[in-house]
Amino acid sequence: MSFADKGAVDKFLQEGDRPEGLVDWAVLETPGHAQSHISLYRESDGVMISGDHLIEHISSNAIIEGPYPGETARPKTLIQYRESLKKCQHVQEAYSGHGNTVTDPAGLIQKRLADQEKKAQQFKLLMGEGPVSTFELCKRKYAQILEKQPDLTFSETLGHLDLLESREEVKQVSVDGVIHYQVI
Repeated sequence: MSFADKGAVDKFLQEGDRPEGLVDWAVLETPGHAQSHISLYRESDGVMISGDHLIEHISSNAIIEGPYPGETARPKTLIQYRESLKKCQHVQEAYSGHGNTVTDPAGLIQKRLADQEKKAQQFKLLMGEGPVSTFELCKRKYAQILEKQPDLTFSETLGHLDLLESREEVKQVSVDGVIHYQVI
């Protein structure tokens, strides 16, 4: 951190904005990995600068975040990420923040969505009959890496519970004042 300095925001970018000096590029809001994540899209050739939104060799984690000031509900980041992926299926080529250029974004997006579907069903099977906390389910799925990557494994677990809950496949129940999830 000794090489970093605080930066000041002098302009907020939103969907469709064209950043100064980049008149051919438009902002695509692509939340999911982070609430503030944006990508830049050039319509003339279908190229996107995707940052962490689309990475060829690994799925981007939809990191859980707390509610913004003045809000009470936390964002459902995996659901946001899925919507952001679907919004980018028209892209022809994506320059990622990590690794190779993505030359078939639509194919990779379909793979990511299918992998998330499969993983959601794995979590549902791991839940068993009774209520289970997010942490307990996380331990069942990621016992060998939970201690090394608690933030990523917990985000992955809660994100898939959000997805299952949005489809009314699981529901929240309170057990001694702690939120648990149960298969419907």
